[in-house]
Amino acid sequence: GPNDEYFADGLTEEILNSLARLPDLLVTARTSAFAFKGLDVSVPEIADKLGVAHVVEGSVRRSGEQLRITAQLIRASDGFHLWSDAYDRSSADSFGVQAEIAEKVAAALGVVLDQQQLAKMRTSGLRNPEAFIAYQKGVEAAALAHEKTGRDQIEGLAVANQYYERVIELEPGFSAAHFAHTDYFVHFVLAEEFSDNAEEVARAIELANRDFANAIKTAETEGDRLNAALEQAMISNSWRRMPELISAAAQSSDCFHPSWWGSLPSILDPSGDALAFWQRIQACDPINFYAWVNLSRTQMGRGDIQSALDAALRGMEVVPHRQLVDELFMAYLALGRTEEAQAASLRHTYEEDRLLRRRMTLASARGDVAEARELRDRILQQFGTELLGISHHAVLGEHSQANRLAAEWDARPLGFLELLDQIGSCKCGAPFDLEMAPNFARLMDEANLPWPPPSPINWPLKDW
Repeated sequence: GPNDEYFADGLTEEILNSLARLPDLLVTARTSAFAFKGLDVSVPEIADKLGVAHVVEGSVRRSGEQLRITAQLIRASDGFHLWSDAYDRSSADSFGVQAEIAEKVAAALGVVLDQQQLAKMRTSGLRNPEAFIAYQKGVEAAALAHEKTGRDQIEGLAVANQYYERVIELEPGFSAAHFAHTDYFVHFVLAEEFSDNAEEVARAIELANRDFANAIKTAETEGDRLNAALEQAMISNSWRRMPELISAAAQSSDCFHPSWWGSLPSILDPSGDALAFWQRIQACDPINFYAWVNLSRTQMGRGDIQSALDAALRGMEVVPHRQLVDELFMAYLALGRTEEAQAASLRHTYEEDRLLRRRMTLASARGDVAEARELRDRILQQFGTELLGISHHAVLGEHSQANRLAAEWDARPLGFLELLDQIGSCKCGAPFDLEMAPNFARLMDEANLPWPPPSPINWPLKDW
């Protein structure tokens, strides 16, 4: 039936979440575990890509209201089945299965569970079949929306929110739905198409804060609570709590998924704690491009360019993505390997505007002012001014243009998110003068973050 796949996905995620609550197990996150769904890939290959020793696999088959759920635990090194079982349940009575399976897997791996752990596993997660299915549909719709841009992306996220709202209506204590529901509002605020409507923008920020507060209140794990608290602090008008929260996140052993706040320490303060954090997230969620991007960024900011390059190369092998191409391209530039940077700039990228911007950046790194400006003019003629950001003007040495854009973004609600992205993209120290962005400067001061950021690449045309 049309909803069977969503039901099976939900059951899979609940088994994963039940296992992840056991401190003795390192369990791969949803993003990475689901990457193999529907693919004809062997267990040893899956285990190798995920860096795990065991794999749980299974199936859900429905006949009317009756379900047959199978599961087996496989040792990746030799394919040996350590445990397997089948469960016959009605749809309404299927929600205890994930805890049963998790308990059996834990026992087969020699993990001893106390009563408190058992109770958490048996009572956590969703228990409503309709909410179960609606949440999976929301996740799918949000993933599709993130492949789009502009108004199309906003409309796609609005569709996802319709599903999340149904989940919240049915299961108001489900933290993940509250957390996911915020994404539409933040993207709405950042979208230039809607920036002129001050009343709607202010309402979107208010609703995002409400959702983050509900996600914090209903979080089942300390990691989820911290993550939601950091996201709420990030979009607030004060960063005073950021150092305390970032420190707690660095010390947590949970596997969680930063959205907006994750790049802050990587770009502005790439300490050992930031590096250890992203190494941990990459280990538990290895097929998540965002983890690889921030791991490479953090190493670049720390001046370890070779490690940044290695992370970008490994990430491209596992999960090719255009943002990883950007990190790979910049790492080669930082090492002075311009021919390899040029070759890297063509990987996994098909949009003419992006390719032209990389060519312009390469010319800027070489100090070829004539070619860089010729490419800049070509971009302006073909695509308009909106495709040239602060970082592009900075590496071209166009100080006043970079400052003008920084002031414009600083005056916008949540504009600091764009400023932060431009700093991370530039890898040029200060791409603009901090006094041109007083709101951003105040947030930086509240969080006690250093300025200027690290400058791993020497840009010949930039003289500040």
